[in-house]
Amino acid sequence: MKSIENEPSEYQLRRAVLQASAGATIRVGPGEHVGPFIIDRSLRLVGLDSPQGPPLLLAVRGPIIIVRSPKVTLENFELLVGDGEYRGIDAELVYAPNCMPDTKNVRIKGRMEDMGNTNKTGGWNLPVIVDLGDLVETNAFSMPMVIRIPGPTTLRSQLGSMVIEPARLPAAGDYVIRLRFEQGSLIRGIMLAGQIVLDSQGDSKTVWVIGRVLPTSEYNAKAQPVVCLSSQSGRRYYFSETMVLGKAQFQNEGAAAQLVPEQAHFVRDKANVWSIVQTFSHSIATKVNGQPLPLAHRALLKGGDTIEAAGLRLLLEPKEKKSSLELSGDVNFGKFSAARNAGGKLRIKNTGRASWDGHLRSTVNWLQVPNEKVSCPGGQQIDIPLQLTTEAGKLPVTNHIGYGALILEGSQESWLVNASLEVDIAGPSVEIQPGVLDFGKISDPARAAELQVTVKNSGSLDWEGTITTMNGLEASLAFLKVTAGAEGYFTVKMRPDFPGLLEGPNSASNAVVLDAQGVKDAIPCRFEYSRPKASLEVTRKALDFGTVTNWRLAKIDLVLKNSGERDWRGRVIYEEDWLELVTTGGQPVSEIKIAAHDEVSLVAHLKENSWTLPADRQKTPKALRIVGEEKIELTFPASLNIQLPKIEIGPSSLAFEVTRDRTTWEQPFRVLNHGTTEWQGKLKPDVPWLVVTPDEVKIPAGGVARAIASVALKEAVDRFYGRNRKILVEDAIKLMEAGNTIAQVPVSILVKEKVDAEALPARPLPEADEGPKRSTIIPPKPIVNLGKVTNWANPPMHNVTVTNDSPWPVKCTISSPLSWLAFDPKEIELGANSNAFVTVTLSPKADPLPNDIYDEPVGLVVQLPGKRTVYAVQLKVELPLSADQAEKPAVKPAPAGGTLPEKPVSKVVHNIDFGVFSTWPAQLPGKEITLENSSGLPVLGTATSRLPWLEVKPDRFTIPGKGQVRISIGLADVARALPADDYQAEDAIIFDIGGRKSWINARLKVEKPPELPVGPTIDFGRVWQAADKFSRQEVSITNPRVWAQEVMARATQDWLTIEPATYTCPGKTVGKVSVTLNKGITTLPLGIQVAQKAVILTCGDLTQEYHVTLELVDQPVEQPAAPVTPPPLPAEEAKPAKPAEEEPKPIRLGLGGQPESKSSYSIDFGEVGEWDLGHTSQYFRLTNSTSKPLDGKATVENLPWLQVEPEQFRINPGGYQDIKVQLTEVAKSLSRKLNADNAIKIEYNGQQLFIQVSAQTKRIRSSVPIGVPPVSIPVPQERKTSAQVSSQKATEKLVMLDLSKDLDPASPWMDLLNFGTIKSWSDEVAGREIVMGNSSARTIKGAVSAEVTWLEVSPTQFECPPGGEVTLKINLGPGVRILAPRPRPYRADDAICINTGERKYCLLASVIIQITG
Repeated sequence: MKSIENEPSEYQLRRAVLQASAGATIRVGPGEHVGPFIIDRSLRLVGLDSPQGPPLLLAVRGPIIIVRSPKVTLENFELLVGDGEYRGIDAELVYAPNCMPDTKNVRIKGRMEDMGNTNKTGGWNLPVIVDLGDLVETNAFSMPMVIRIPGPTTLRSQLGSMVIEPARLPAAGDYVIRLRFEQGSLIRGIMLAGQIVLDSQGDSKTVWVIGRVLPTSEYNAKAQPVVCLSSQSGRRYYFSETMVLGKAQFQNEGAAAQLVPEQAHFVRDKANVWSIVQTFSHSIATKVNGQPLPLAHRALLKGGDTIEAAGLRLLLEPKEKKSSLELSGDVNFGKFSAARNAGGKLRIKNTGRASWDGHLRSTVNWLQVPNEKVSCPGGQQIDIPLQLTTEAGKLPVTNHIGYGALILEGSQESWLVNASLEVDIAGPSVEIQPGVLDFGKISDPARAAELQVTVKNSGSLDWEGTITTMNGLEASLAFLKVTAGAEGYFTVKMRPDFPGLLEGPNSASNAVVLDAQGVKDAIPCRFEYSRPKASLEVTRKALDFGTVTNWRLAKIDLVLKNSGERDWRGRVIYEEDWLELVTTGGQPVSEIKIAAHDEVSLVAHLKENSWTLPADRQKTPKALRIVGEEKIELTFPASLNIQLPKIEIGPSSLAFEVTRDRTTWEQPFRVLNHGTTEWQGKLKPDVPWLVVTPDEVKIPAGGVARAIASVALKEAVDRFYGRNRKILVEDAIKLMEAGNTIAQVPVSILVKEKVDAEALPARPLPEADEGPKRSTIIPPKPIVNLGKVTNWANPPMHNVTVTNDSPWPVKCTISSPLSWLAFDPKEIELGANSNAFVTVTLSPKADPLPNDIYDEPVGLVVQLPGKRTVYAVQLKVELPLSADQAEKPAVKPAPAGGTLPEKPVSKVVHNIDFGVFSTWPAQLPGKEITLENSSGLPVLGTATSRLPWLEVKPDRFTIPGKGQVRISIGLADVARALPADDYQAEDAIIFDIGGRKSWINARLKVEKPPELPVGPTIDFGRVWQAADKFSRQEVSITNPRVWAQEVMARATQDWLTIEPATYTCPGKTVGKVSVTLNKGITTLPLGIQVAQKAVILTCGDLTQEYHVTLELVDQPVEQPAAPVTPPPLPAEEAKPAKPAEEEPKPIRLGLGGQPESKSSYSIDFGEVGEWDLGHTSQYFRLTNSTSKPLDGKATVENLPWLQVEPEQFRINPGGYQDIKVQLTEVAKSLSRKLNADNAIKIEYNGQQLFIQVSAQTKRIRSSVPIGVPPVSIPVPQERKTSAQVSSQKATEKLVMLDLSKDLDPASPWMDLLNFGTIKSWSDEVAGREIVMGNSSARTIKGAVSAEVTWLEVSPTQFECPPGGEVTLKINLGPGVRILAPRPRPYRADDAICINTGERKYCLLASVIIQITG
């Protein structure tokens, strides 16, 4: 038994297979073993298991294993074709007829294939396998092969550098082809395995070719030079390179009468080494030393070997017997055509003294010798003329070689001479590729691939012809002309209305016909058709709403995807009436249409009647069905757990309309306890203009507590007066229990002018013993007072609150008998214990109303079931006086600020354009306008914004006489939430200055920001569009194979430049490519640019895609070359900073010999307590003291708390390069002494030096954690989950991941889960903690999993409230002990996965095992 489990090279298995004896067992160790492997004897190969799996047998192309012997066993292997282009096409394992191996636990990702035995049917006669045998390295090699074909045939080599001559055979018949390898194409150690593919009129055959390339020394030991052949009669036979063993060549030997014309071929190489090949299949055996020679098998010969066939016996003579005759060699007649029929000659030289007499004869019918008798006097040479016969003109148009076509015979010697010619009868000679139009598998003819046809004319005249297709196909050309020696092209595609398609394989023999004046060439086609079908996939198969405490918030996203080739229609059938399917925009769905390869996003939500579902209906196996075409039906079970709230507030919201002429504004509300025990809590107003009494309540089980919300008038007036619009605060009143918010009450407020009619107090709430009523309206006022109107362009508005206190939903209708009154909405559906607003204003018909006071007792009618409420409407119309009716101070804008006119006009309007935004800057833009008072008297003024996203400061002002005031108009923070649109608002801001009014129109365009790509991204940052030079980025791809592969890089955008585009990457190394912007960016618009898959790298079957992002600006972007000193802190915050060094520490390179010792270079950050550039970064300077440029790199290995830049450098002679050393964000979270002797490695010109780095860090309390912007929204505290959840105030831990955002590429994920090196199982390895934050305004739930057996993570489920944090703890698990020791790390890219439903984050982990003993 042979074992190779400790062999150092992946190529050793080949040698073991070649050297093993029949019946042997070979044990194969773990790792990769490169084939192909040819097994031609009975063997047993057993792969040894390892933690990484069974041994991997692989080859660049298939097959990986060729079995030519029975009784072969393969156990415990994985087979893989290395080149992705051929994976799935090439077979991994092939075997000769009756030689199928026995496989046990062999994972084959492709297929096994029988070499078959059908190469002798349908007019074919081909070998199944051509065995080239042993070849010698570096030498050229050529071998003949005889084949029989049924018609015009093309031959293609699928074996490396093997060339087939000729590549096209014009007609049916027997041909001699040559398999040729160029000088230098055979490399020692290579196992040859590939195919010859022959295509003839739609029929395709394959011939396998195998061989072995030996070192010269090993080859010479097997083969020895041979001089000639000798027969039983004593005659010697000489030839140059290749000779036929046939009847005509050996007719002087009586035993040769039974030989066939081409029994076998002798091949002689440059080293005078002979071999023999059985080139054709026939019944007479050829024997070498008594052993039959297999068909198409090449055997090496040496002196003393014997060849036998049909009674003829030949001996290989190793010693030369001196002959006086010398021949000029083989005869080449060149090109034969109708215009040229040149003859040839054979030169004979007699070096002896006596005359030599003999005769010359031809063995082929296309060559004749005019005079067969030959006589050459001693010491002279003669030329024997040769002629081609008329039969030469009948030969097919191709190259022809007659092996042994001429035989010069003496008394005891024969010379066999080859003759060749190229038949080129005047006319075109075309070769058409492909031989078959193979459309593959199709389901839609319109989507089938368009195939190209190449017509190559190797003749001497032009070819032209028509192109016709069968019904269902369409050619791009109807006529084609191809000049002599050129190529022509056209394409063929399927018509969308292809008739007569049948399920399964389809074929046609005359799919495309090329007709050149009656000479027709037909191209068949084939394809496999399956009718297009829709295929529906759904993101979830059940609708589990979980615990529901508010039916309005219970929603489930549902995505239906049609991955089929056909559009699909269906409809929704509801089996339960409490469930509804809507679009993402909220529209109910009854029918669904999904295009092929498209998807539809839907939302399943509960209806209001789900609130009263009994327990037995809260889980159903069939809640809704989606049924449609092709009998597709999706059934969705649903489940929910209704839990009524323990504490309820009624009404659910409050609305105040406040006037400044009253001092008291209040509304009552109540808190109900539905629980079974006493409840105690607090009522806390969260706005300064609201007061709630009492602030603490105790409610018995089933009881109710009453409270009053009052408006603090001064606070409300100071904040809201003049806005003339309703302000809504969702969490104005909070209901607190044990410090947690369990409910909140929205409150709206509108501060208005003084009204004429006194508001009546709100109706008090019913007593606790009052029974439930059907519905109740609690209006804040009995009168709708619209106040005073002074401009029809700015009508007043008033909100009426309609409240339903009952536990049942009701429908409310609103109407009015007044034509000049407008209100919205006209119908309201009020849920249980809810309210709504009705907005009342003036209609356009109010414009003609004269100045007067209007008091309509029946102005607005609100109708509920069993209840009708009538509101009076009051209005005072007081239009402003014209300019000449009253003297006002003259106010105009200053010349620099705007264009407010000095003289009043009917309407003074100005425009402000805030521009276009796709991303919002940190400081929102604003405009400034200067108002000037040209009169001598001071004047009062107000500025009112009518848009929530526009603010004006100050909104009240006094302009002194002959003075000015500056007014700032800017975007408010709420503008950041505006959806993408073009906003053009007339009369957005109104100025009222001493009774005169001016209006400002505002324009703002919001564009949807481009979505950031997911995956590897090259970010060029901010780029000046007109720059002369651009920064360079570097991307990489790893060659995972042991052999070198070509790396190809391409850019999908014209404004990107890649260097180099192609290069060869050695095995097991990383290939790098540089990416640079070019002048093409001048054609791009300003702003953020996102290019998906802009850079694509391929290495073998591996593809790496990179996205590109940049922000184009129209101003130069400053790039500071030195560290930027942070601005000074205010006096009360100023702290002593670490003094900066005057110049980086110099390190001189290239002084001769080795650089200075390691200990002479060190960087000490000292004690780091402040996190700024002055404390966390230092520089050192590399200088070049040589006369040549120095190329080098600076690297930090296995230190997540340190980084350097740049990592690569070139220093010109006499120049220098400053290297920045920076503590990373990981160091911020550490609180200990950091020290590393070999922290930074500098490599240059084959030399290297190391720099020691040390620092004493303190844990920094960061207000802006990594990857998470500061949370500025006040959020309520929620209950903690099983995970360790901290409140918003707990910011001691470093937040590494914001769950509401995509992964920040700048975060140090590569180092977070690096567990270092384990040298003993008794070592204590510290775990890792990752703090996840939530900067959104909603709770985020998710799951965490460890995807490798050697890691453990807790918790596995989490719930992170708004502004909160969750800490993950990651430790090495028991599974780490099964990892085998090795010097390189175990690394998993997706070791820890965090899934929130919306986003998925995968973290890398690594560990090195170096356990000894």
